[in-house]
Amino acid sequence: MAEIGVTSIWPQIPAYNMKELASRCKSLGLAVEVHTDRANTMTFGTPQQVKDLVAREFETFRMQDGGAWFYVEADNGFPYENLVALVEAIKQYR
Repeated sequence: MAEIGVTSIWPQIPAYNMKELASRCKSLGLAVEVHTDRANTMTFGTPQQVKDLVAREFETFRMQDGGAWFYVEADNGFPYENLVALVEAIKQYR
């Protein structure tokens, strides 16, 4: 994708090995829009699981170094507590 001029992607992260995806994107210079797992963690997980996943995403994609950012979207079926946990977890890394 980088070879044809793509500069950022919005991957379905649970479909990939997150560490490998982050490494490949970094080496190719592709920025990554990180959307925390909607199908499982946000819908069926606990607030603590949401916070833990956000922490892993932040560290794995080395957001403090640039090249990745969190994208937040609420879907039907997300428990309110998980939305609060998501926003609070992301807020602490800003």
